[in-house]
Amino acid sequence: MTREQDDRGVPLHETMGKVLDVAVIFGIWMSLSMAVGAGFIIDVIAGGHRGHGAVSVLRIQGLVLTASFVSTSSMFGLLALRRYREMLVATSSALVLNVALGLVLIPSLGARGGAIADVATETVMAVGLTVALIRALPRHVITVVTIPPVLLAAAIAAAVWLLPVGAVVSVVLATIIYFGVLLIMGTIPDEVISAAQRLRAARGLL
Repeated sequence: MTREQDDRGVPLHETMGKVLDVAVIFGIWMSLSMAVGAGFIIDVIAGGHRGHGAVSVLRIQGLVLTASFVSTSSMFGLLALRRYREMLVATSSALVLNVALGLVLIPSLGARGGAIADVATETVMAVGLTVALIRALPRHVITVVTIPPVLLAAAIAAAVWLLPVGAVVSVVLATIIYFGVLLIMGTIPDEVISAAQRLRAARGLL
């Protein structure tokens, strides 16, 4: 394996493109599920409706999941390329930015301000790490083709909010719709589908 290829001999920019595709798909799904199921999650944690005010905070905080999936994927790519300096600069800058935004936003917005600071920080770090990864790759090319169809699938799935059903049912329906749309559009990478089929087969043998 060289820095231009993974351990299967596949060009690294192609591998990282697929990794980022998967990160976007599952990151947005997690954020969507958090937004739809926030009320139920808070009820379980807080016990009843006493923590109702935290629902909006959790929905904002849920956006961090998408950015975290992307930033973690890009960080693994930089780690494979031994670009430790870029990783150190990105994480250190994110820490400083998060503290600064917290000092500005929390006094006026409270918990929502803290959530916004986290989302902004993680988003900036995800963008920075991804840009650093693209620049570090020999061909400077990463194609992430999932973003438009994933956003469309998420928008369609979010329509469950209009249904008069509970939060748990809404999350299940949103998940089915989201991945169903992605399957119909052929957006999910073949490797993910194959892994899911192998997992299903393995469970069938137990």
